[in-house]
Amino acid sequence: MTAFLIWIGLIFIGLAGYSILLWRRAQGRFRFQARLTILFFLFVLIPAVPLTLSLSFLITKSTEMFMLPDVERALAQSLEMMRSQLAQQGEQFHQNHPDIRTVHVAELQKEGMSYAGQISWLKGKPVIQHFVSADQNLNRTIDDFTTEDFRSIRVGERKNALITWNAVNLFESYKLVNDSTCNFVGFRLPDSVAKSKEYIAWALRNYASLSLLQETFISQGLIWAIAVLFIIVLVIITVYSAKTISKGISEPIRQLSDGMKRIGSGDLSHRVDAKAKDEIAFLVDSFNNMASQLKASRENLQRAERAAAWRDVARQVSHEIKNPLTPIQFSLYRLKSTLSQKQLENADIKESFRIIEDEINSMRRIATEFSDFARMPHLELKPENIREIIKSSARLFEGEIHKVSINLNLDDDVPLIQLDKEQFRRVMHNLLKNAMEASSPGDRVDVNLVNTAKEKPQVRIEIIDHGCGMDDETLAKAFRPYFTTKEKGSGLGLFIVNRIIADHGGELNVKSEKNKGTFVTIFL
Repeated sequence: MTAFLIWIGLIFIGLAGYSILLWRRAQGRFRFQARLTILFFLFVLIPAVPLTLSLSFLITKSTEMFMLPDVERALAQSLEMMRSQLAQQGEQFHQNHPDIRTVHVAELQKEGMSYAGQISWLKGKPVIQHFVSADQNLNRTIDDFTTEDFRSIRVGERKNALITWNAVNLFESYKLVNDSTCNFVGFRLPDSVAKSKEYIAWALRNYASLSLLQETFISQGLIWAIAVLFIIVLVIITVYSAKTISKGISEPIRQLSDGMKRIGSGDLSHRVDAKAKDEIAFLVDSFNNMASQLKASRENLQRAERAAAWRDVARQVSHEIKNPLTPIQFSLYRLKSTLSQKQLENADIKESFRIIEDEINSMRRIATEFSDFARMPHLELKPENIREIIKSSARLFEGEIHKVSINLNLDDDVPLIQLDKEQFRRVMHNLLKNAMEASSPGDRVDVNLVNTAKEKPQVRIEIIDHGCGMDDETLAKAFRPYFTTKEKGSGLGLFIVNRIIADHGGELNVKSEKNKGTFVTIFL
């Protein structure tokens, strides 16, 4: 036990040093692992050491208490005395009947024997030469004897045996007649004798095992070595468990702390990718959702700020365009009134007036688009039949632009959708106009309306043309205000369309390939 206490002292000194080192190496904000390890030491090892000491001491004392002097010898002598008495009974029968072949059933019954017989060794195997039984349930055959049994009887190693045959406890006694012949006699054991023999044999085996335990584990101090080894294994498990558990908690928290710093510095695209479970996993998911919401809010705010700035610019541009248009148009009217009819019919003069009037109308239309964009009315949402809106918008273009046909493929069971009818007409007008202007004479524009009411969103609108299309660079700029590839375009069409769809809570996707066409999808 002294060695055990010395080892325990060394283990605790090592643990104290490890704890101090772990505490100093930990950063000031992340000492959770050190705290958890120390708590494990306090709540696991401190109770385990006295418990192990008490258990080892109890085993030692219990073994010493049960190891009474001469108990094993007494048990062995009792078993040997029982066997000796039974052997004397068999020897007496052999002395009374040296020639087994003359024994009859009546003599067996008189002397309390169950059977008797003679075995000889003939031609390399044992053969029963004679057998007589006073009990019809007991009929020993040569198959009950093995060559090894007969060999041990011939050399004198086996003079008697306690056997169980056909569920009957028997005692057999053997007597050599010569080198190749052996007499045997057997009789039943009383149940009390058989049970006593089994109990004494069981007690002797247990006492021998206890004696072996006492000699190896107790006397040589092996039990204290095992106790020390158990404490060392417990220390290793404690350190590993504390490290694993603390890492599973502190690492996600550290990543969350770093993530907060990056979010605070403006990097709203940062996400925490930590392996966590339960409440910590919920905290990580909540942080990532918060970052996503912050990013979306910032993008919406920036989009709103840009839209507000663009509306101010559009209002000013519209004002600056409209101001000179009226004087120009009035001056043109005065100029036409001063010319004679002959001069007005001059082809060059007539063409010049037409060009001036077309440009004035174009400028007025652009000014109107700028003005509409600047005031962008609030939505007035009502349940509307989107199918009818699409059909009425398509009818406006029938046969107007380059004879491009519009093919409508509209589901019949489309639910009513909350829409601002006029603004959504504007969306369809702009998209259909763009599709037809991008197409060549004889081309077709497909418009599909798909009911997705079982999913979210409820409907999908597809506008597909097979015209000139856009390259990647043009497509990337298509939704910017004032960007246009048309000679007389304002560059506000797609920007306004995207804004209206976003205000409706929908989504607009555009795919295009140069010289192959454009695929516009609206989700509502």
